[in-house]
Amino acid sequence: MSIAPRYKHDDCTACQYLGQYDKYDLYFCSGKIEVTVIARWDSGPDYTSGIVFGIMRDEIRPGVGHPLRECLIRALMVPEYRNEINEHVIRYESEFPERIAAYREVLKIVDARMKESVSA
Repeated sequence: MSIAPRYKHDDCTACQYLGQYDKYDLYFCSGKIEVTVIARWDSGPDYTSGIVFGIMRDEIRPGVGHPLRECLIRALMVPEYRNEINEHVIRYESEFPERIAAYREVLKIVDARMKESVSA
């Protein structure tokens, strides 16, 4: 993981840098409105965000979901962020059951990665 972001991010004090992935700087934001994940690829207005895009990946926005999936995975590896994300996702459980099923798959990836990091 890189120590410093490549691109200038806004002044949101709720955003926490999670490192780089490919050409993206990744952030978790506990947000002014709601929690989200952010993948920024320049210092201007260009970024993509949204927990649902990280969950559903290419099913919703082909080619854009992948950095958000990585961002979501990294955020879920931090216990306090995981709790916030879980609360956010559970709010939509009855309305979007397919997202909950996909989210459970993401949690399996996170758990496997966490086991790998412990054994390494």
